[in-house]
Amino acid sequence: MRQDTTFGMEVELYEGEVEFTLAVRVVPGAAPDTHNLVVSAFCQSCNNKLCLPPKTMKAEVPVTIGK
Repeated sequence: MRQDTTFGMEVELYEGEVEFTLAVRVVPGAAPDTHNLVVSAFCQSCNNKLCLPPKTMKAEVPVTIGK
């Protein structure tokens, strides 16, 4: 985390490729089956000269719930 004077807030900075891990829980009584988990991330790409407009990116991942 670092303070960004342009945005007046703390921001996280990543270079190159990045991987995030998200812990999820299955609700009690969920039916055993394969379900689609949709994850949304709000992000913005910048370099040392400009920032692209922020956008929300979505990823859909199949999750199998066993017995």
